[in-house]
Amino acid sequence: MTTEALPKLYHARPFRPFVLRLKDGRRLRVARAERLAYDLEDGWAAVFVGDALERVKLADVVKIEVPNGRSRRRHGV
Repeated sequence: MTTEALPKLYHARPFRPFVLRLKDGRRLRVARAERLAYDLEDGWAAVFVGDALERVKLADVVKIEVPNGRSRRRHGV
């Protein structure tokens, strides 16, 4: 569940970047803990994406993806 996973990912040391996938198909990458704020009681999160602040309802987060750190290469590249 998002409300349980978000604090664990936020406070993990070392911090690992993750992606919030939203109902509308958007993906918000959280590159560093300092780029995220959230309030579980009010049910929202805010992510700095570049210079913009994206505020979303936690209910709109359908999945949190944590990349495994391995790079994927396409054949022939």
